Amino acid sequence: MNKETAVFLLFLPFVSLFPQEYDEEKSAELSYSSDYVNIILIREQSRTPDRNVKMSALSLIEETLDGEYGKDAEILSALEFLSFEGVINKERRNGVIVNNYPDVRLRAMKSLGNFGGDGAKRILIHALKSETETMVLTETVRAMTKIGVAREDESVLNDMMRRFGARYPDNALAMAFLDAYQGVMEQRRISIATRELILHISQSKYHSLVREKAKELLRLDAF
Repeated sequence: MNKETAVFLLFLPFVSLFPQEYDEEKSAELSYSSDYVNIILIREQSRTPDRNVKMSALSLIEETLDGEYGKDAEILSALEFLSFEGVINKERRNGVIVNNYPDVRLRAMKSLGNFGGDGAKRILIHALKSETETMVLTETVRAMTKIGVAREDESVLNDMMRRFGARYPDNALAMAFLDAYQGVMEQRRISIATRELILHISQSKYHSLVREKAKELLRLDAF
């Protein structure tokens, strides 16, 4: 083995490390840049009138929520805007609302549940008071359940259920409502008003599975 070969072999392990370190630094830089660009796009796309662009913003939100910058305030702001698309944020043409997109609001509710925290819960509570579509409300209740239903949240949740249970009884919404209180009852007692509402569901014209679920919760609350 000559001298040049011996020197090359001696430094070979160190040479192989530099490309790896460079790749890792470059990857981190690109990741940061990508997340930053996504947040800018989310902010802009969420406020455009086009439904498909809003759906693109929601896809970016779902992707970003899994990353390091998933709790950015801009994401929560975009979700708040998307959550009330066509309900509070109304665009009219010739007196007709043209941006009523329940599917957009539904995806926004799901992302709020994944975002979590008091800020997301505040938006969800507002949605419980203002939303008009039962399928969106069902996802809203599921998101609330994921974050956690506090004692002070019960009245809003109950008011929503009374409002829609009387006019538009929906099995999926009723089941989501009962699931929310099952989680609560594993931690604490429910209020008398909540118990009376669950009793009403157990005796109303819901699917037998819904009524049985309500009866199961009533038995659980008895202990």
